[in-house]
Amino acid sequence: RVLIREKLKKKVEQLQSRERTYLHGKADAKGAAERIRKTLPEHEQRLAEFRASGVAKQAADLMDAQRAEGFKMTLGNKAFNTRKDASDAARDLFMGGEIAIGEDKQIGTYGGIPLYGAWGRFASKPDLYVKIGNEVARSEGPSLPSLEAAIRSLREQREKKLAANVAEAQRTLAHNEAVAEEPFHFADKLAETKVQLADLEQDISANPVAPPY
Repeated sequence: RVLIREKLKKKVEQLQSRERTYLHGKADAKGAAERIRKTLPEHEQRLAEFRASGVAKQAADLMDAQRAEGFKMTLGNKAFNTRKDASDAARDLFMGGEIAIGEDKQIGTYGGIPLYGAWGRFASKPDLYVKIGNEVARSEGPSLPSLEAAIRSLREQREKKLAANVAEAQRTLAHNEAVAEEPFHFADKLAETKVQLADLEQDISANPVAPPY
């Protein structure tokens, strides 16, 4: 009986350890679900605002207008109608010290809209950017091809990324809600083992010497 009691005690300890792990996981899932419920509306709002703003169409129209011979860009008072000349001029403009570290200002136009140059205080090089609706298309460094890639991203990728953020948040929320509601599958086994242990201990206490068989 003593050996059986020790086995039951060990079994109870194992099941209680599983229960603690389960409770910790349940609490973590509840906390994660609550955080996502607070941030999900923001993701949904950003997606809705982007769709309503028409930025994707504006970016598409801008890129269409800037195709081939339709290209136009100005830097200061100088106008350019080829990408190569404009790209070289933009690079030379920054190398010539037109913008200092910490500055952010309009330096010309791109396709008829304001073109800005900015050099962040902790950045190693300046960037170009344009504002399209309530979005910003920014280059990596003073590179016209990089700026145009950012504009294309607004046209082709921004909505997809925002929608993916919403979908991922919704999936994660659903998963955490399911985990938080999941029952402890060994609850019955734990309760049963506790009863067996209690009954055995009571029997040992009442009958210290095992009856002969």
